[in-house]
Amino acid sequence: MVACAMSQSKATVLIIEDDADLQALLGEILRDEGYSVFTAEDGAAALAYLRRFINPDFILLDLNMPRMDGRQFRQEQLKDPGLAKIPVVVVSGAEEAAKAASGLEPAGVLTKPIDLDMLLDTLEHLPPKQQKPLDMSILMSSLIKVA
Repeated sequence: MVACAMSQSKATVLIIEDDADLQALLGEILRDEGYSVFTAEDGAAALAYLRRFINPDFILLDLNMPRMDGRQFRQEQLKDPGLAKIPVVVVSGAEEAAKAASGLEPAGVLTKPIDLDMLLDTLEHLPPKQQKPLDMSILMSSLIKVA
């Protein structure tokens, strides 16, 4: 399932994270900082919604998730010309997070536990891409069907 919180914002962020508590905390912090936030619990859910509705400025991507992990998600994202341009910041609990993200062409890499100042600084320095407008009526009807 994908969840969203929309408002007038700096940019739109998709958080792909299977840890519900971390996902909620990151979402709350980013909304407080002025971002619109979408969340997905794994790569498969994220890809499905990216291909139909969501066109975020950035993606925060956990690497270790069930069903479709972050590495598989990123490989599929890079194959899709419509999605490949969305910058991805990899979030990893691995001691050597940069090594864990090698080959994924991330715009940034953050290590868990996440340093919030570093997260915000990373997002502030990524140039937002041009996004197509969201058709919120389609998105909301889809979210209602999923719930």
